[in-house]
Amino acid sequence: MMSVNEKTKDKCENSLPNAFGRDLGVFVLFLCYRKKKHPDKPSRQLEGGLLPFAFCLFTIYVLTLSGCDDTFQPIQENPEHPFTIYGHLDASVDTNWVRVTPVRETLYLEEGDTTDAVVTIEHLETGEIVTLKDSLFQRAPRIFVLNWWTTMQLEPMQSYRLVAKKPDGRASSATVTLPDTFPEPIATAGFVNIDVYIEGVKNLADASVYYLVRDHVNNSSINFKFTHLKDTVRTAMPPGVHQFNFNPEEHESYIDDFFYEIPYTILGRWIYVASAGPEWIYFPDYDERELELPDAVTNIENGAGFLIGVVSKRVEF
Repeated sequence: MMSVNEKTKDKCENSLPNAFGRDLGVFVLFLCYRKKKHPDKPSRQLEGGLLPFAFCLFTIYVLTLSGCDDTFQPIQENPEHPFTIYGHLDASVDTNWVRVTPVRETLYLEEGDTTDAVVTIEHLETGEIVTLKDSLFQRAPRIFVLNWWTTMQLEPMQSYRLVAKKPDGRASSATVTLPDTFPEPIATAGFVNIDVYIEGVKNLADASVYYLVRDHVNNSSINFKFTHLKDTVRTAMPPGVHQFNFNPEEHESYIDDFFYEIPYTILGRWIYVASAGPEWIYFPDYDERELELPDAVTNIENGAGFLIGVVSKRVEF
């Protein structure tokens, strides 16, 4: 099993409701935020998107249920929910990653842990089935999670079924349909802001700006992600076009504040847009109490979590 150190620094605040409970919220913020190196300097916190949302919702799902009625114990073996599944299948990338977690006695895996699960993806139109490989990712010191990956080429407007199965036959699964492709977003630079126009997307699942930064002290690279999904509006002319804008100087000011006096270099900057299939739901439309329930917001059969199909575009700027 390959071990990978996950270095992405993301924020979950705008992808999740603001009130999941005082004690629970403190724990989630502890996991999903990095403490500022210098609290007196102004900063802009990072906002979460598809993958940060998956990690934080998984944490909340398990912790919230740990105080529920005895009919469901989320950190013990449970015949109705053998796995939690979070992530998205993207037709635009060469490798897809999905987080598949056995419902077990401890919240997170430890270094060297393995699983006897088998995870597959079936292309429903052709019957092709591939088996995913697993990798142990480190989210924080002594906190590890399993991500499963495949290089299977996914196609727009096709349906796929992901199945996670235990040796005893118990399984969790999800079926998703990928959307059609769409034109590359147009980015127009103004005096201060950059305006982004997105055409041909019905379900906008992500609208973010990424910065790849090299930390010269730790000799590592970090992806900074600023999500603008909630800032996006539909234009009147032309109709149906999604539009948002951002100020690169604000983003880079946060990055500078994050590193404080540590030398760094910005290696790349790009805009990321994802269109989702029919399974997509806009999570802010749900009541906070609904999101706390294990079966309220999920498309996983015999499990918990959420899996969607997407087509994405990446535009350098």
